[in-house]
Amino acid sequence: MRRLILALTLCVLSACSNTVQSSSGAAFLADRGPITDAEIAKAAAGEPTLHFPAKIGIARIIGRDITAIPQDELSALEKGRPTPDPLGQFVPLSPMIAQTIERESNMTATRLAQLTAAHQHLDYIMIHDLSREGREFEAVGHADLMVMVVRSRYIYASAATITNAAGLGTIRRGWENRILSDAAAKKLVKTLAPDVTSIFTTLYQRAQ
Repeated sequence: MRRLILALTLCVLSACSNTVQSSSGAAFLADRGPITDAEIAKAAAGEPTLHFPAKIGIARIIGRDITAIPQDELSALEKGRPTPDPLGQFVPLSPMIAQTIERESNMTATRLAQLTAAHQHLDYIMIHDLSREGREFEAVGHADLMVMVVRSRYIYASAATITNAAGLGTIRRGWENRILSDAAAKKLVKTLAPDVTSIFTTLYQRAQ
């Protein structure tokens, strides 16, 4: 019974939340005053450069690696987009190109995605990190998404979702490292897709 209640609760909680920003860093600093921490001041000083049509990269992160995007996940993310698309072109990041990048020990998956997108000459990058926690009926899937300017690392949007992943297994990579299965990833991406539409609709309107 406890597992049934948990599963039903997670079904109710299978929803996204997102935030979108396009404010000027210079205006923020002028309004709030100077920041003494140089790193924080640098992070806050970014400027929006919204323009469409554009080349928008899609980075699928599982287990800290850029992974190939199955067609059904791409279809879910691009569902309902017109042809030609006023947003421009959505381009999956290449795992093979990512392998050409020399990785420092502290390199994050986000930084790897940015460098890969730069190699592919993309304007923006939509990074979604997919993961799974728990076992059997208590398993849940997590998805975190971010839209970023490739050149400046200015962050336009973020989103997150959680879904019930009971019955959707993992794939073993090595002896101990288990990663999300394609079935669980597909379910997460479909849950995330409406927020992707919402985010890019808002960004397109603000670019006009």
